Amino acid sequence: MPESNGDVAAMIEAEVNEGGPPSPVPCDTPANVVEFRTADASLHETPMTIEVCPAPDRILHLPLGPAIRGARSTTVLKSTGLELIRLVIPAGKQIPPHRAPGEITVHCLEGHVAFSHDGHDMELRPGDLVHLCPKELHSLKGIADSSVLVTLLRPRADEIPEIFPPP
Repeated sequence: MPESNGDVAAMIEAEVNEGGPPSPVPCDTPANVVEFRTADASLHETPMTIEVCPAPDRILHLPLGPAIRGARSTTVLKSTGLELIRLVIPAGKQIPPHRAPGEITVHCLEGHVAFSHDGHDMELRPGDLVHLCPKELHSLKGIADSSVLVTLLRPRADEIPEIFPPP
């Protein structure tokens, strides 16, 4: 198990957007689109973009299909209170147990993933979605090359309870 939750977050962040995501802005500001190119430009016909406040008519196609081999995880959207990450999990790779500060959903887009949380083990297949409350311990492991859409709700400082159960 990693030293701390921050170690896992740093590990995931290192895999997501090498240059780092843009700073969040409030959604009452005009959309700010930042172009993101993967290490292998052939993975996408057009560059992936990170939108801190997306246009309502923007459609993203998230499953990678055959391009999943060699694909990297990417932040799809980041705003003040919400972050969407397409997490690519190759077969055999494990994301060690960690906790998120806010509520999350994990939606399997493609592949087959072993998902564990608070002593419950399950397998996620395309279309399966799980919801976790803040600070729930969870981990993932790729059974097959997989991608999942992780939705993170980022609580405001005044919404975080003063006391969480011990990790």
